[in-house]
Amino acid sequence: MMTLTINQRMAVFTTILSLWICIPTGVFSQDKKTQKRFEQALGEFRASRYTESLDNLDKIIAKTPDYIDAHLLKAEIYHITGNELQEIASYKKALQINPDYNPRVQYLLALAQYRAGMYTDASFLMKDYTPTPKLKKQVELLKENLSIAIQLFNDSLNIDKHKLFPENSGVDEYFPKLSADDSIMIYTRRINHKVSQDRIIQQEDLFFRLADSTGWQDKHAIHNINTLDNEGAHCISSDGKHLFFTACNRRNSRGRCDIYYAFRSDSVWSKPINIGSPVNTPAWESQPALSANGEYLYYTSNRPGGYGKKDIWRARFIGTDIHGKPKFAKPENLGDVINTPGDEVCPFIHHDDIHLYFSSDKHPGLGRQDIFVSELTNNQWSKPKNIGYPINTHHDETGLFINSNGQKGYLASGKAGFDKISIYEFDIPKEKRPQPVNLLQGMVVDAHTHHPIQTQVSITPLVNQEKVDTFTTNIDGSFLYCLKSGLDYAIHITAPGYLFYSEQFQVNTTSQPIRKYISVELQPLELAEKLILKNIYYEFDSAVLQKESTPELKRLIQLLNQNPTLHIMIEGHTDNTGNQTYNLDLSTQRAKSVYQYLIDYNIKEERLAYKGYGDQRPIADNDTDIGKAQNRRTEIRFIKENNK
Repeated sequence: MMTLTINQRMAVFTTILSLWICIPTGVFSQDKKTQKRFEQALGEFRASRYTESLDNLDKIIAKTPDYIDAHLLKAEIYHITGNELQEIASYKKALQINPDYNPRVQYLLALAQYRAGMYTDASFLMKDYTPTPKLKKQVELLKENLSIAIQLFNDSLNIDKHKLFPENSGVDEYFPKLSADDSIMIYTRRINHKVSQDRIIQQEDLFFRLADSTGWQDKHAIHNINTLDNEGAHCISSDGKHLFFTACNRRNSRGRCDIYYAFRSDSVWSKPINIGSPVNTPAWESQPALSANGEYLYYTSNRPGGYGKKDIWRARFIGTDIHGKPKFAKPENLGDVINTPGDEVCPFIHHDDIHLYFSSDKHPGLGRQDIFVSELTNNQWSKPKNIGYPINTHHDETGLFINSNGQKGYLASGKAGFDKISIYEFDIPKEKRPQPVNLLQGMVVDAHTHHPIQTQVSITPLVNQEKVDTFTTNIDGSFLYCLKSGLDYAIHITAPGYLFYSEQFQVNTTSQPIRKYISVELQPLELAEKLILKNIYYEFDSAVLQKESTPELKRLIQLLNQNPTLHIMIEGHTDNTGNQTYNLDLSTQRAKSVYQYLIDYNIKEERLAYKGYGDQRPIADNDTDIGKAQNRRTEIRFIKENNK
């Protein structure tokens, strides 16, 4: 994106002003009062007293309309204060007075038009423009950016952005983040805080809204998190119960701004914890983004070792300490495909763990900060793509969030100090959508007391059993996990002193995203009688175990190793297809296959027994495919001491 640094702009502008300074004083000797007023305006400009400077410049122009330097100085003030339309008007007036006064003026006008979204006008100005040698590189870059901006504008997406909360149009609101089930939104709000009778300051606080069937409900401040300092630039976990946010100037900060963590139990947030090293440093860390299942924390930092002013980094989650503080491995910079010499900020990694969205002021776009997307394939990031107009405009677009099914987008847009920054919602065009994910939610309780249990959950894709994702449920026994489409998963839930729970979850690639809720009642070992092994698979019409059975068998071996006095009977069952004699033999051979597998993995033979029952003990009817599938099963019955 085309911008000039403060030093570059001042170099350009100083060159223009130097022409006036070098002009013999006799040119203006007939009006020394005007000359003195301009010198005063110039001094006020250098002291950043822009209102006073503009007042003097307007008085000069009222008396001497063709005073070209007054128009140029006004243009520069309007640029600094962010008023592009007035900046453009001032440059145009200067060119009308003398188009040959300085060739840089035409370039600065085109640059202002580019930032204001007047791409065709700026392109026309630059078409036959011959830059000075010092300006050649910047002019070529502007022409390139204009070409890209015009193409993006011509390829406009069919999107209708609308303010999500129009009643709050008088207040800046940004960084919308949602839980994976779209039930809670947390966002940053800039509010006025009265610190004394005569002094009001602005600060950033975190607010949340809950959703129901009627839409988003009233906003509420997160009181346990907010202070009189700034809190914002945050993210929430997929289940909406873990919050990472940015806070600045706190006593326990390592740098000016650090990333903090809090968790929610019921409706109460915990006291925030500074996540510390290696994520936080004496530099500036902000704008965290948590991957769908919590594997990585992405964030923005200006720490040493980057490629530009602000870069995007990520750190892998490796567990928690005894106080519940998240621990992370050494952060990694996302590299020069993503990061540039400019600012790359506001990362968001979609729930598919593939699409990374971020804002940049250097990748080519429509003006200021645009939103870009890169895809992660084989641990390599693709070249970022501008996500297009009108998601991006000539304003700053930051903080994009796309919900878990990839259909709804949320972002903040506007111009601080002019149009208030507001949260917008829009439908993502089909061709721009990330991969939708499926949600598995659940609650784990004790089968007898019905009290919540904090357990370990393991999710294993059956086609790639080496990639097992294991996590701990929340204190209240709840969990939420994002599953990619097109795979079959084995799910295991374990806790010390309990039988494990197993289930299979099939995700169809052609179906809409699935949201499945499971209520799990874990059986205490001392009260357990039997366990159905739901992830045991055999070859068709055979007793040969398929490799997809491995995760389930490993859980069974783990259970037996952890409980060395446990004795089990392995029981095989079939549906009623075929004759009873055949079914009895098949069920016996299948039970024996599991029995032999356990012996091969050093489970003592005297702790095991097996038996087949054919189709004599159905647990469902045999009139449907679903019923027959339930009847084809392998069960474990626990043998009590007095029954051995």
